[in-house]
Amino acid sequence: MNKGEKLQDVTLVIPTHNRVNYLKRILDYYESAPLRIIVADSSKEKFPFEIANQNIRYYHCPSTSLPQKLSDVLQVVETTFVVMCADDDFTLPDAIKQCVDFLEQNKVFVVAQGNVLSYLKDKANIGKLGFSILYKDMLSFTIEDNDPMKRIERLLKNYKSIFYAVHYTENLQFAFDGVGQAIQNLYLNEYVTVLPLIKGNYAELPLLFQVREYSQDSGDKVTINLDQMLHDKAYNGAIESFLDFMARKICFDINESSKVVRDKVLEYFQTFAQKISESKALSFKKKVGNKVAKLPVVGKKMIQLNRKLEALKKEDISLVLRAEEEKRELDHVSSIILKHRNALV
Repeated sequence: MNKGEKLQDVTLVIPTHNRVNYLKRILDYYESAPLRIIVADSSKEKFPFEIANQNIRYYHCPSTSLPQKLSDVLQVVETTFVVMCADDDFTLPDAIKQCVDFLEQNKVFVVAQGNVLSYLKDKANIGKLGFSILYKDMLSFTIEDNDPMKRIERLLKNYKSIFYAVHYTENLQFAFDGVGQAIQNLYLNEYVTVLPLIKGNYAELPLLFQVREYSQDSGDKVTINLDQMLHDKAYNGAIESFLDFMARKICFDINESSKVVRDKVLEYFQTFAQKISESKALSFKKKVGNKVAKLPVVGKKMIQLNRKLEALKKEDISLVLRAEEEKRELDHVSSIILKHRNALV
């Protein structure tokens, strides 16, 4: 079976909302990819351009929440595997194929992905792209455990999102079935994708899997995070609904009481939330930087010089770019980003 035939058993789901320029860009990138693609567009107006690629199915679901539209769209996926991809990211087709190969050859694994590079959305320097490794620790690893709950616990202890990984479709369909009524929050919606770990193990493979945009105004930077929600009474209802939903799903597969499972899930997420809180606390270096920045005349120049020096010390992305084909694919991604510069504005 060649790569094209292998990818015909994969559906790429692209959720989007009011981002025509990003949608045009990502569809341009996947124009010749032998993937089945479903665009789930909750914008008020339909995408205003003809989609010629017969492998792309466009679903217009105006004013539908992200959890609900994912639940709806996943139910119509007919392929064995499914991958979700944000409209401002790029998941490499060859990397998807390698993950599918791995899952087919290692049946105890149910989720696979690879390493991720990010680029900064910098409106002041459009045309200059700099890539860095998004997750610098544990570039390639597996989570293998006979205890399904331990697999979830281990992922949350060293968290890397598996929202955009390669999943067996039936597992993700089950995970998101009914989520629209239970979960509305951006952060809580992401964690639904840990549910497939009840079915089996996880692997991050040593390959370039995805290129993601990093922007200070993206949803995950401006939305209240899990640690804040757990300590804000205004979110008690959302948290309770989330815990009930997760426990109910997990109990389909393990012989344990709902209360015991719910308590474990809460414990795992409380530990994870504490790590989020610690990572966001101002470090000594940051505190000093804030004071330096306030110095008249020289403060801003000192900060700018320090940032340039820090940039020079960044890790070599060759830690992720291990093959010539991956380098060529990154060049292709760069060309698409620069071709659609209006998406960065």
